[in-house]
Amino acid sequence: MYTAKITDLQNPEQLEGTWSSVQATVHDAPFFLTWPWISTWLETYNPQCLQITGYFGQQAVCVGLLTRSYVKRRKLIGARQLRLHQTGIESQDQIWIEYNDFLVSDQHRVAAVSACLQTLASLADWDEFIISMMPRNRTNQVQRCFHHSRILMTAPAYAVSLSPFSRDPAKYMPSLSPNTRYQIRRSVRDYRMQHGNISLEIAATEERAITLFHLAGTLHRTRWSDSGFNNADFVRFHEHLIRSTHASGKTAVLSITAGDRLIGILYFLVDDRTAYFYLQGLNYDNNPKLKPGLVAHQRAIEYFIAKGIQVYDFMGGHSQYKQQLGALTQNLDSLLIQRPRPRFFLENLARTLKDRLITYGTDSR
Repeated sequence: MYTAKITDLQNPEQLEGTWSSVQATVHDAPFFLTWPWISTWLETYNPQCLQITGYFGQQAVCVGLLTRSYVKRRKLIGARQLRLHQTGIESQDQIWIEYNDFLVSDQHRVAAVSACLQTLASLADWDEFIISMMPRNRTNQVQRCFHHSRILMTAPAYAVSLSPFSRDPAKYMPSLSPNTRYQIRRSVRDYRMQHGNISLEIAATEERAITLFHLAGTLHRTRWSDSGFNNADFVRFHEHLIRSTHASGKTAVLSITAGDRLIGILYFLVDDRTAYFYLQGLNYDNNPKLKPGLVAHQRAIEYFIAKGIQVYDFMGGHSQYKQQLGALTQNLDSLLIQRPRPRFFLENLARTLKDRLITYGTDSR
């Protein structure tokens, strides 16, 4: 029999025991649901959380952390929100959690989560529940537990299966399209002619990893005006994560250079099976034939092939280089669940009418 309980999180040390015991029963838990990520989130931001725990008999088989927030949209529509593993504070949520879900034992995935959602539905003091960047198959399962829900946004997720290359990096390049191979080889040739041989460095020490992370930030800010490196909360989180995981190899920062010229820095979250590409800082110049992103990722992919990693995960978001180097694996959804409130009915009706007018106007031109 499945049951669930919701309590205020008061003892993170006790939570670690529950979290670790459930995690041990999960095959290929995403890094974002493992204790290194969750504990860093708790220690960095100290959010006030509700712990939701699902049980099979007396055994904990499912766990998640909820936070409360309040929003008012268009100065009219107020909503008491619950979020899974996010705070609702933009500066804190910019750490970009992906593959978000309850942490749940494989054999109890559907029934235990259903018990948790039924218990959540019995609480009266919330209006909306948000799960950001949840795998599509899990989104569909959660939606079946509620009558009123919709997808706020969807992001495609790309990855490279490294298993076919059997620790032999030389097998990877022939798997790419002729055009992609040509772009990489031309870039490598030009980098060598202009700057010298290409090499890859993995940060060997915690301090070197932090130094390279900040150097990636300098490059990232030149490319993106909304870079997380402009956000002190974001930087603090990742400094904490790198310092707490570098020794165990759960994070990796790679630097790719041509002679003395930096090509790019790539930052990864790593588990026994998967290297999750998290962010990059690329050193662009005025030569459009040089492809620093393609070259840096090609070298990183070959590095992880040699290490025996099975999946190189580009995660969510569409980019040309992800399509060239990997394949679409699934979609990640941000899901909004709403209680049946009259104000939400009117809000959603207005949004639907607006969307239809926009579609009609587009079709009429």
